[in-house]
Amino acid sequence: MIFYKNQEFIKSYNELINDINNIREIDYVIRDSNAYEVFLKFIVAMLNNITVIMVDSDLSDKEFSSLGLSEEILNKKLSVGSDKISDLSSLSFKLSQCAGWSLTLYTSGTTGIPKKVTHKFSALSRNVKVSERFRKNVWGYAFSPTHIAGIQVFLQALFNNNAIIDIFNKKRDEVIVEIDHNKITNISATSTYYRLLSPFDFVCDSVLTITSGGEKFDPDLSDKMKKSFPNARFRNIYASTEAGTIFTTKGELFSIPDALKEMVKIENNEILIKSDLLGTINDNSCEWYATGDIVEIVSKHPLTFKFIHRKNEMINIGGYKVNPHEVEEQIRLLDHIIDVKVYGEKNSVLGSILCADIVCDSQLSEREIKNALKGKLQNFKIPRIINFEKELSLTKTGKIKR
Repeated sequence: MIFYKNQEFIKSYNELINDINNIREIDYVIRDSNAYEVFLKFIVAMLNNITVIMVDSDLSDKEFSSLGLSEEILNKKLSVGSDKISDLSSLSFKLSQCAGWSLTLYTSGTTGIPKKVTHKFSALSRNVKVSERFRKNVWGYAFSPTHIAGIQVFLQALFNNNAIIDIFNKKRDEVIVEIDHNKITNISATSTYYRLLSPFDFVCDSVLTITSGGEKFDPDLSDKMKKSFPNARFRNIYASTEAGTIFTTKGELFSIPDALKEMVKIENNEILIKSDLLGTINDNSCEWYATGDIVEIVSKHPLTFKFIHRKNEMINIGGYKVNPHEVEEQIRLLDHIIDVKVYGEKNSVLGSILCADIVCDSQLSEREIKNALKGKLQNFKIPRIINFEKELSLTKTGKIKR
């Protein structure tokens, strides 16, 4: 039974158990570039009730220092027990007893300095569903293993003894081959990741669930994807490193679940989360945590809303506030556009001028794009400078780097 597979090697659940039994110490700071090694040390830390820290493997010395991780901390080793795991049933049972274990990780830092967050395992696994109907799932793994989205996919797969097929940081054609060859049934990724699979001129009928999270939902993208994944149901998740998964829906409209009515609220169109729902954050001592996520209320009875942008992403153009996501959505609707990032560059007269980095599959001119946007966007929302790129810079979690 496969546990993990990438293009270099395959590990079965039996081999995983054997590797667990042979470990005598683990790193206090888990930062392996190999996802299997991250998963292995994660499991060993859980079984031994050892709190560890998880960070990206490719951070510079300066970045480690900014996170408060000295060389001494990075090189620290922790001894682990010698209790043996006999088989998969034994492993599953022992993992189910780890509710009190905790893990420290960092936010992605998409628009700022990463924050340190410590979660108990009960919070990390809040949305893990274990059932016989999930036993045959095969997960396409499209996240970094050291961030919360990747951890939650890993736990869902692990507790149902599913195979994990690594498709993170792979080229489009390689991903399509892996999905088809391994009969992947479930994929969870960012909208940016899914856009990299375009054009959607292929069919992968084994996929039954497509989950989108980490970025603003793109209805037009999901419509295009249905041609390639005809048997898949589409789910949209709102989650954060600070709180884990909060909302799940089929499209772009969310509502607050009954169980969270006292824990989540909207004030001035911003989502606020009660601190009880959060992990331990160094800079948060308030009763309510302001997420910085701005929503548009679509209906008050019942309360439904959709996410619009991050509070700190608005761009000042000559006194006008521009939401980069609104502009990006209109550009993506144009023919031949694969992806786009809209941002502001400082300008002594206007405060900022609007710029767009565009990836397309055909020869397009700056003038053609600007003309196509006339009548769809106000003039101040049309980018003054357009750059054509082969690819966009992404964060380590697969989101567009702002």
